[in-house]
Amino acid sequence: MLNPQRSLKEGYELSDINIRVVFIFLTSVALLTFLGIMAALIVLRGLEARPSINPIEVSPLAASQVAAGFDAPKIQGNPRLERDLAIATAEARLHSYGMVSLEPEMERAHIPIDRAMELVASGKVPYRQPVTVALEEEEAVETSTTTADTPETPGTAGE
Repeated sequence: MLNPQRSLKEGYELSDINIRVVFIFLTSVALLTFLGIMAALIVLRGLEARPSINPIEVSPLAASQVAAGFDAPKIQGNPRLERDLAIATAEARLHSYGMVSLEPEMERAHIPIDRAMELVASGKVPYRQPVTVALEEEEAVETSTTTADTPETPGTAGE
């Protein structure tokens, strides 16, 4: 039997923990865990077998769209294949000749990128006016008219 007075006199615990108490505690924890898991499984199986309260109804809009002939949503079937196809299409356009626009007076063609880089590097690209905003054009007109209207100061006419 454990004598607490003797342990105090010695200054340290004379006995180890009671193994029976540890065994009972661990057994009760394992049993409660097992019972909890079983109860959860019983509840989930009961919910699966139970019929739903509100069955899913088809929207009247969905029915009218099917009747009108609308297609189903376009779901991407194979993303990698479609990405590779898009890249191949872009690569083919980068390396070929073709028409961009066939509108009258707005016809434009595209050329292979290698040829375009050669033309830019050699300076053979046709001159193209930069796009200007209407306000910039008005300012340019105003500055040109004011410089034409200002009289020249003496001594600057020959410069």
